Amino acid sequence: MKGKRERKNHINFLHVDFAAHVFFTILLDFAAPEMFRECCWMVEKRGSVGETTFHVCFLMQTPTHLALGRRLLRWYPKLINDVYLSEEYYGENVLHMSVVAEDPTMVKYLLDQGINIHERCYGNFFCPDDQRPTRNDSLEHELVDVNPKTNYKG
Repeated sequence: MKGKRERKNHINFLHVDFAAHVFFTILLDFAAPEMFRECCWMVEKRGSVGETTFHVCFLMQTPTHLALGRRLLRWYPKLINDVYLSEEYYGENVLHMSVVAEDPTMVKYLLDQGINIHERCYGNFFCPDDQRPTRNDSLEHELVDVNPKTNYKG
């Protein structure tokens, strides 16, 4: 196992090469260990909205894609914790996609595999329209700060 650390905009990327895949952790310079997020898929190899191939399999929801997603999860079990990393969909994971697709079989499979049921979506897409201009990131926590007053009735 060999590691490499590089500095980019206050974020350190720790790359650890294994035989078939690369595994890394995003580390904030001043953050406590409990503030770290472990990701299995390299940030540089993700899609334009922070998705992985694993996410695309669940997004497409065809039997072939779902079978491929199960196989990827069997080979790389830490993929289950990967979330979208873009500002628009940050925090969305494959459990959210399976629930939206109303696929109880896949939801049960993901629960049996140990997916984090407390994962929350913080992306701009999931924020009411009137709160979007007040969104602010914090270096103290992963949550997005927004004005609590909204006209959202849902």
